Amino acid sequence: MMKSYTPRMVEGQVNGTGWPIDGSILLLTSWDYDHHKQWHVEAWDAVSDDDVMKTFYQTEKELGMCGVDTLEEFGKLWKNAEWEPCGSFCLPLDKVTVVREVCEEKLEETERNVKC
Repeated sequence: MMKSYTPRMVEGQVNGTGWPIDGSILLLTSWDYDHHKQWHVEAWDAVSDDDVMKTFYQTEKELGMCGVDTLEEFGKLWKNAEWEPCGSFCLPLDKVTVVREVCEEKLEETERNVKC
């Protein structure tokens, strides 16, 4: 038997972070592996893209993980899809208001025939 896992997925409005994404509605997931301790940013719409880009730049700079010196340089990489994140971008649970449930968490056992 194989196990198939689907995380909880929501649209959530971000507030109270002090970052440019405050007020944005993002697609977020909650995972069993980290005991649902935080929201993981999965996707966002075009309207929020600039604020998400600025937030990623700001937080990477604060952590000393940004490979460029200016927001302008970072923005060029972002717009050309040449930037790679250093890991998952997560938000504290209390900084997100769930607007809509997209998918409930599921853990299913499935049969899988594997031939070698």
